[in-house]
Amino acid sequence: MELAGFYSKEYRSAYKGTCEPRLRHAARYFRSASRHIRRQWKFYEPARSVLDIGSGSGEFLFLMKELGKSVKGLEPNVGYSDFCRKRLGLDIRTGEIDSFEPGERFDHIRLSHVVEHLRDPVDKLRRVAGWLSEGGTLYVEVPDFETYCAKKTPGKIFHYGHIYNFDRDSFERLVAAAGLQIVERAGATAAFLTRSDGPCGFAPISPARVEEKVGLYQAHRSGRLRKRSRWARILGKLARFWKDHRVVVSVPDHVAIGKSAVGELKKRLPVVPVVC
Repeated sequence: MELAGFYSKEYRSAYKGTCEPRLRHAARYFRSASRHIRRQWKFYEPARSVLDIGSGSGEFLFLMKELGKSVKGLEPNVGYSDFCRKRLGLDIRTGEIDSFEPGERFDHIRLSHVVEHLRDPVDKLRRVAGWLSEGGTLYVEVPDFETYCAKKTPGKIFHYGHIYNFDRDSFERLVAAAGLQIVERAGATAAFLTRSDGPCGFAPISPARVEEKVGLYQAHRSGRLRKRSRWARILGKLARFWKDHRVVVSVPDHVAIGKSAVGELKKRLPVVPVVC
């Protein structure tokens, strides 16, 4: 109950400093969601119905709705889900996976940076997989421990809101334990999945691999993995801020940013060949 209350009322404020998404955040998230949809359009194009669990500020679902999909979302945070309903016109339910009864099947379900927050991720993935239509796909993405070791500030790798941390090996075990199989990877800890027809086995992690992970974390803690200088990181943040600012000053609100993103996305969507 304490965990549910934290995500319902406190998490977004603690993480983003606001109970409602800022325009510059919307500009950034619409850009990243558009890039993801464009790159993975072969999975999204045939999906008629989409469920986004942990839908956040709604950018992904807004784009999918504008592309003609039937969309629903589930977001535990009261402020963000209320924003999505009132400002973006999205069908978003406020709540957790355990309390959600969709009443329908979905061609595609998305959990992006959600599973690491769940107390029992295997059980929750099994439950969610039961909401897929025949031949439906599930997209799961979690932060990659090894990437974080290389990029994060020493000592800042573990987020206070993350119950679990994953790398490529543990991600594969999570998928298999939930009765799912990987269709295509979108990163070390990101993949499109389907329900498995049979048992999903996996080889044990060797002691050498465990030692490798320990050594990686020790190198992270010492700062030896940092490849970019402090000034390079500052300039990168300034460049991202300026890119977001340019969008914000030219549009009045979140919907206008979304409409602009949809227009650009439609121009750049790949043509998916029809298989007869």
